[in-house]
Amino acid sequence: MKKKNRNKKEDTGFIRFMKVVNPKLDPILMILKALLLAEYYIDQIISLEIPRGDILLDNNFTFSQKLIMVKALNVMDNSLWDSINALNKLRNRGAHDMEYKISETDIDKIGFPQGKTYTELKEKQSLDKKTLLHLTLISTISPLDGLFRHIIQGHRQVKNIKNK
Repeated sequence: MKKKNRNKKEDTGFIRFMKVVNPKLDPILMILKALLLAEYYIDQIISLEIPRGDILLDNNFTFSQKLIMVKALNVMDNSLWDSINALNKLRNRGAHDMEYKISETDIDKIGFPQGKTYTELKEKQSLDKKTLLHLTLISTISPLDGLFRHIIQGHRQVKNIKNK
């Protein structure tokens, strides 16, 4: 079997995720850090897709407001938006209740919008709650990384066309 050569640039988002959202972290901390990473991508999308998006980002919008902006841009699938929105709601619960324990139902609210991918993950593997959370966060944040890269690529192509 041939080993696939992977470009380091392709792995950047995953490597960033694994550094920030280490599976050894407490589940609440994993969620907080995953949401920070999601906000990074959302900020980048806003600055790329909205002329003078920097003005919006300089005005202290909440994560939820930024997420609505990206939804209005129509660049994100509804399922991804629903997962990230559920992640934000869970972060709010965990951040305001020091005793909050994440349940499988909480993880399901993030994962179920992903459809078959999530249900197959749950059905085929016997996972402890922490591992399920980590894999669900990966499957929620990695499409944001892909969307960000896709948008960057589109902007590069437009620049190349304009420069010709």
